[in-house]
Amino acid sequence: MKKKSIIRRVKVLPQKRNILPIQDWKNFLIEGEKEFNALYDGLIVPKHNKDDFDFIKLIAEGTYGQVYLAQLRENETKYAIKVVKKSKEESSKPIHNYLVEKKVLQAINFPFCIQLEMFFQCPEYIYLCLPYHPCGDLFKQLRKNRKFKETVSRFYGAQVVLALEYLHYLSVVHRDIKPENILLQNNGYIKLTDFGLSKRIHEKRTYTFCGTPEYVAPEVILHKGYGTSVDWWSFGVLLYELTSGSTPFKALHCLETYGKIITATYTNPPYFTQQLDDLVENLLQVDLSKRFGNLKSGSDDIKNHLWFQGTDWTALYNCSLPSPYMPLTVCTDSSRDSSVNELNKF
Repeated sequence: MKKKSIIRRVKVLPQKRNILPIQDWKNFLIEGEKEFNALYDGLIVPKHNKDDFDFIKLIAEGTYGQVYLAQLRENETKYAIKVVKKSKEESSKPIHNYLVEKKVLQAINFPFCIQLEMFFQCPEYIYLCLPYHPCGDLFKQLRKNRKFKETVSRFYGAQVVLALEYLHYLSVVHRDIKPENILLQNNGYIKLTDFGLSKRIHEKRTYTFCGTPEYVAPEVILHKGYGTSVDWWSFGVLLYELTSGSTPFKALHCLETYGKIITATYTNPPYFTQQLDDLVENLLQVDLSKRFGNLKSGSDDIKNHLWFQGTDWTALYNCSLPSPYMPLTVCTDSSRDSSVNELNKF
């Protein structure tokens, strides 16, 4: 009797489309959603494994994982590899967050969002391989400059608006918008990163308490159901911080910070222009029926605000505007440090 051959069928990810130049924004969003849905549940066939890389040093550390600078041996290309230690419980929070983050990163395709380059795993760890940006994150640049001029804050803020408009069209809420999660490219444009808290919510609400205390929205603190509205609140905090050098609800204790947030107790610096004052006020609205980004016109209320007047949105998402600020490259020592020793055991 002739044996039947067993063929293992693997749903390989289709090639991502070349999106630039973007000519029709609304059509781009429609086609982008189709592409995202096609890629979201696909499987990645690993091209490489841990042994193909030289792990150089730890460059960032979070609650559930660490990010290492690593170099692919075959062509010496540098990557930022997020490493998450596996848990014995498959339903554990770190693993669940990782699975969502992996799906989002492999499916998004936008100029101002980071994308997954490679994925692989070993018995002890899982690895998300991302592009490496030597200029570091926006927080490091902000610390060097103390604060930015409104022209610079507007340039970065406009890119975040477009990134959020794209993600929200896909029903993805980021839930951790802050300068540390915004990388800078050599050309001065941004890449929104760290989708570890992101979630697809569609028409439903979510109730998970998460985020960074100084940026979290009041509806999260009050355990109300929420959706994409939380990203627009965090965006308001971001604009305030970029232009002032400090967050609006900063306090010595976390509970005091939360108290300020749920009552929207803050004061804009006197050097904010009237237009920025007004935009921040409309973003940091406790009442969701008044918060910009969450109203009937969506993000258009923000894009059409006087503070963004004169912004060429088409030139911006095609990355053809000159950056008002060229970031300083963060010096990275290429010598191996002791933080990679644990990885090399497996």
